[in-house]
Amino acid sequence: MTVGIKPPGPVQKMAATPSEGETTPLIDGDWKDTPEGEGPSSSKALRSSAFALCLAVAGSSVLPIPHAVYNTGIVLGFVSILVIALVNDYTGSIILDCACQTGRKSYEELAELAYGYRFRVFTQCCLITLLFGNLCGSLAAMGEAACVAVKTAHLPHNWE
Repeated sequence: MTVGIKPPGPVQKMAATPSEGETTPLIDGDWKDTPEGEGPSSSKALRSSAFALCLAVAGSSVLPIPHAVYNTGIVLGFVSILVIALVNDYTGSIILDCACQTGRKSYEELAELAYGYRFRVFTQCCLITLLFGNLCGSLAAMGEAACVAVKTAHLPHNWE
């Protein structure tokens, strides 16, 4: 769903140039010459994306929102959530537009197409770090909830 913000036109060549021997077909406009069928299958990419999205949303994204709104106030909290939603919608539209134009099915494939293999690896490392942080935050929250549950369950003394 877009809210009136349109992504920019075609991707322009950036000031930074790739190192010797690297190609950047997305920036250079040569993406039509790349072979089809590279990368994961569409069902595998869909499952992977769905899992990553669920982990990110259920992890550290949803739990701190009430606390953040409480600390900032209703008006500033609502405005912050609205601005973040608009920015996410805009950047998601840009990524989706690039994926449709190039036929790529994953974020990593887009990163490689734009800046080469090294940037694909860098993107994968960033995504792994993000998901690991979300997982750690979720485990910490579950641990705190379990401690409270055990203490309020009135279990025998040797269970605590």
